[in-house]
Amino acid sequence: MPPRLPFAIVANAGAAADPALRAAVLRLRAQGHRIEVLPTWEPGDGNRLAREAAARGSRMVFAAGGDGTLHEVANGLLGAGVASRVAIGVLPFGTGNDFASGFGAPRLAPLAALRAALGARPRRIDAIRMGDEYVVNAVTGGFPATLTGEAPKRLKNALGRLAYLISGLQGLHRLSSRMATLTAPDFRWRGRLLGLAIGNGRQAGGGVRFAPSAVLDDGLADILVVPEQPMRTVMAGVGGLIRSQLPTRFRGMLALRAPWIRIVSDRDVRFSLDGEPFSARTARFDVVPGCLLLKAPFSNQPPPRS
Repeated sequence: MPPRLPFAIVANAGAAADPALRAAVLRLRAQGHRIEVLPTWEPGDGNRLAREAAARGSRMVFAAGGDGTLHEVANGLLGAGVASRVAIGVLPFGTGNDFASGFGAPRLAPLAALRAALGARPRRIDAIRMGDEYVVNAVTGGFPATLTGEAPKRLKNALGRLAYLISGLQGLHRLSSRMATLTAPDFRWRGRLLGLAIGNGRQAGGGVRFAPSAVLDDGLADILVVPEQPMRTVMAGVGGLIRSQLPTRFRGMLALRAPWIRIVSDRDVRFSLDGEPFSARTARFDVVPGCLLLKAPFSNQPPPRS
């Protein structure tokens, strides 16, 4: 039996309407748990509701949804200054669920998933900060952000991961490289940039594993740099994304691990921060070690740092 502690579930529309989640909550309440269920309605609700739940005494806040819901919950707790003592739980109800899937979250019914997370060992994990925004899973920029980050929510709800492909194909005509300079400790690159991925997690875009060896608490981001490519190579890369594979035919790809990276571009770069769009010519991304407390039954990650 997991410990009885007050907790909240911040639930996106799909999770809030799920009969199995409702039954799981009623079952746990009958066993003595104090549980709030807080449905989201519009962007920003998850951030606000997580803050409010912590202020009312929740010791754990579940993100019931996809990476976007997790992003908002984490930013709410970090913004309120309570992320070191209020744990985050993950209930995958989204389209891609890249953060949870990348670390081997088991496919469980809501009741079993809640129990597994409540009974999991707390673990301090990193996040990636850009200004006042924190990223739990991944930042993508340029090519991967265009191909995997622009699928409308209604399309994802209807078609699942296929929505990423359709949206990507529609965006191919907008793809172009930018002259950019990337700097990190002991690293500097300047050239025409097609794409960039910065991972705290291992995958993005509905299963594309661009950072298969990423570790959640090593103080480093796994970074992939994709220089400009011929369009035929880009098209072949889209075929790889259909199979949730990282395109291996891209020429001159660079991979590194670093505690921060800065990009300066001659034109705006379109980024996706855990699926949330953002554009800038200049941006810096810093790993913030151990700033979140996670309780999740992830199976394929190394033991926590001693």
